[in-house]
Amino acid sequence: MRFWVRLNLKSEKGNAMLMALAIIFMLTSFGTISLMTSVANVQMSAKYRDWSKDYYELDSNAETEVNAINSILEDAETNAQSYMAGQYYLSPTEVPLGDLYIPYSAQSYINGQWTALVEPYLEDMDSEDYRDKQPIFRQDILKRLYYYYASNLLDNNGYTVLTQMNGSDILLGEYKSNLFDPTKPQVLEDGNLAVKLNSHIVNDKKIAVKLNVIFPIYKTLDLTKVVTFQGNPIWTNAITAAGSIGFINGTSTIRGDLFSSNKDESLYLNDNHIIASGIYSDGAQVDIYGNVYSKGNLHIIRSNSEINVKPYPDDFQTALKYNVFADNDDPGLFFDYSDSTVYPAPTNYTYIQEDPTDDSTLYFVNQDIKGGNIYCNSLAVNRTVDDERVDNAVINAEGNVSTWNDIKMNNSIPGSTTDGTASKIVISKNFIGINAEGHNGDPNASSTVINNTALSGNTITLKGKMIIPGTAWAEYSGVKKNGWPRFLWPDTKPNPINPWLSYQYYQTGESITAKNANIYGAYLSPVINPDPLYNYSYEPYTLDPESEPYVETEINAFNLLRGDAKSGEDQDSLIPKKGQLTEYVMSRILSGTPVVSNVFSGSTVEGYALGQALLHNTTGSTTATIYGGPNPNPSANQPEPMIDNELYTNYRNYYFAFESTLSKIFLSKVQNLGTTKKMPISFENLIDKTKGYVEDLEMDLEDFVDKSAVSDINGNLLAGIKTNPMGMTNSFVYLQPPMGSDTYTLNMTDNPSGIIYCEGNLNITGSGTFKGAIVCEGNIILEDDVTITYDKVVIQSVMESDDDAYSFFSKLSGFESPIDKSKGFIDKTALVNDDGSLSVSSDPTGMQKSFVYLQSPTGSDTYTLSSGSYSGIIYCEGDLTIEGNVTFNGAIICEGNVTVDGHSTITYDEGIIKSVLGTDKNVRRFFTPGSMGDSNEFIYETPAYDGAVRQDIVKRFQIVEWKEEQQP
Repeated sequence: MRFWVRLNLKSEKGNAMLMALAIIFMLTSFGTISLMTSVANVQMSAKYRDWSKDYYELDSNAETEVNAINSILEDAETNAQSYMAGQYYLSPTEVPLGDLYIPYSAQSYINGQWTALVEPYLEDMDSEDYRDKQPIFRQDILKRLYYYYASNLLDNNGYTVLTQMNGSDILLGEYKSNLFDPTKPQVLEDGNLAVKLNSHIVNDKKIAVKLNVIFPIYKTLDLTKVVTFQGNPIWTNAITAAGSIGFINGTSTIRGDLFSSNKDESLYLNDNHIIASGIYSDGAQVDIYGNVYSKGNLHIIRSNSEINVKPYPDDFQTALKYNVFADNDDPGLFFDYSDSTVYPAPTNYTYIQEDPTDDSTLYFVNQDIKGGNIYCNSLAVNRTVDDERVDNAVINAEGNVSTWNDIKMNNSIPGSTTDGTASKIVISKNFIGINAEGHNGDPNASSTVINNTALSGNTITLKGKMIIPGTAWAEYSGVKKNGWPRFLWPDTKPNPINPWLSYQYYQTGESITAKNANIYGAYLSPVINPDPLYNYSYEPYTLDPESEPYVETEINAFNLLRGDAKSGEDQDSLIPKKGQLTEYVMSRILSGTPVVSNVFSGSTVEGYALGQALLHNTTGSTTATIYGGPNPNPSANQPEPMIDNELYTNYRNYYFAFESTLSKIFLSKVQNLGTTKKMPISFENLIDKTKGYVEDLEMDLEDFVDKSAVSDINGNLLAGIKTNPMGMTNSFVYLQPPMGSDTYTLNMTDNPSGIIYCEGNLNITGSGTFKGAIVCEGNIILEDDVTITYDKVVIQSVMESDDDAYSFFSKLSGFESPIDKSKGFIDKTALVNDDGSLSVSSDPTGMQKSFVYLQSPTGSDTYTLSSGSYSGIIYCEGDLTIEGNVTFNGAIICEGNVTVDGHSTITYDEGIIKSVLGTDKNVRRFFTPGSMGDSNEFIYETPAYDGAVRQDIVKRFQIVEWKEEQQP
């Protein structure tokens, strides 16, 4: 049976509505969520935008702070470099000031490192030791200084400075102290110096940064620098002094030339007045490896003294000095003769030494390129300045010698028979005397060779050839010349400048001689073999002072030979005296009486002598032989010829043809550093510039003028000295009051210019204007409408054009021209800052290859340089004393006197001089006025630290933290 099941299904009506509602709900939900999401995104975007704005502001602010720190660290780096470049490490005690200041303990440490690591190898900077140690020192000290200056600057600028060592925090002061503690090398490790900084706060937010300070990481390059400069003769000597150079006690060695212009004394010195001047040894043993140039004497003034002048050492360098005189055809002569009009010379013979090793010919001008030559007033062993005898004194000259005056052994006590002993002078090469007898009427300027203590065993040896143009003169107090009614004593009216010029002298017939009665007796004895061309007579001379009343029979007189040519052309002639001397000495020898001069000669006596030469030969003969030129008296004994008569006559003619130029060359070398009147004359400290004149000099005039340059022995003005001021234009005029008056009256109707010197009072009338300077020993009276204007330019013009004026005022000479900075040898303004302070060091302590300008301490005129090792160039304003054990390499220049007391070695070193001039532009400017000759190049390598050569980006810090912090 089939069963049917019936299902009751509900109605489907309304289902579509439900589905539609459901879908609508779902879509509404999605829309709501989407809307809500969009709103949230908009809100989140706005929040992100505001956060980014704060962040970038904070980040930018932090970057600015970091850049500021980098600038500070760059300043620290610059300070460290400046310290090293300024060579402040050379001094153990003198710390730099200002930005470069460091504590004294740090300075001492740095100098100690220099002394230990580098200084021992300075003598050979090409050595492996120097090349190894110098970079180590440089890098280590630069790093310590960098960290020191960085920590200081950061702290001073308000930054938070963090310091540590070995991982532990330490105080800033302890850190800076550790930087210069040799027991704490770890202080230099990176990270021990750090700095913290915060940006500004923005909306309660900030950025905190921590930086580790590190030593700049970059590569240094050795840059080659070339500096060009011209030479200057003022720094071409071991010692250059405007005054004297003295050696006292001890042993000293000079490698290089010595120059002393001895400006405080007259050129016409009297050797009877011994003072410590020129170049002298006062109890010292001195070895000079170089040339000697002295306007004063080169002499010994105390027992147990020695001066040895030798050629340069084999390795000695003179390239810079050679270049100074490169304008010459022969620069090795070491004087400027490029202008032939200044030094006229005959052309018919060779007067200049072409080969400095050639001694076969007697040259008038010697090469100085090998050293060992001497140019001085007199070369002498003298007594002491307090008139004591001198024993055991030696002067040994291994080169050529030229003297303005004499070679003299003069070591006895005046007015006694007590002589010094065991002393000698040895000239190994040629000798030339500059002046013929009676130059300017002054017998002290007559070049001779005299042994005043021959009988006590003291000797002079002349091994080479010779020119001796003068004769010996004997000094007396009074004289009764032929035809005079009575004795006269010239010293009753003494010369106020040079009192000895007033004494009466007797000219002998000897050019090489000795103080010996067996020689001088010739002029007191009867004529042995009279020359028929002459009349003979005897004139009485006396050593007695003038007495009152005058009683002639009580005067002790020496009747001395005089010969006058019968023709009347040759009065008080040398020829009869020479003839009588020869006859007398020959008679003594023939009678078995030895005639001793103790002046020894070489194997061949060659040259020219005005008088007779009394010489022992080198075989040790006990008696002297007379050498000389031909005797015109046919019946007289003939002396030994100095050489054959023809060559003797040639030498004589050569000398007189060259005499004027020879004296100018000599003065150039001993007074002007080898130049033509380049040593400037300054009236700045003499004339009252507001008036244009100075008056009432009294006896101080000897400090300013040299009257022997313009007058003869009797005070008479030399020919050529102008005495008429009318119409004078840039000229020098010398005024003397008329006879019987003490006043010169000058009526000035025009406008003269130049320099006037007046011996008495000066009365100036008229309406003219005078430009230049007036110097008056008495008083000046100005009347009417006279105007006197001090004019530097006019004075300079006179000094440059007038040789007489230049010599007359030579005591006012110096190294700098206050009128024209382009003239002279130096320019002091190059070393002065705007505030008047010196721009260079004035302390020589530890100086190495540097320039030091010395000034005497307050209340003194002398600076003392004590024991130590120094190198560079020293310039001293006043006097300089070098005491103890001093080793100096470079050049010393002094405006006053230099005294070396102790055991010192001073070496002229061109390598060091080049280094100083090449690295210091201010020093080059200082020496610019004296520039001469060819240019010199100083080429050197230097480590470069500047941005132009850095190969890597420089890092002075390392960022170890950079984070945003939210303020609570």
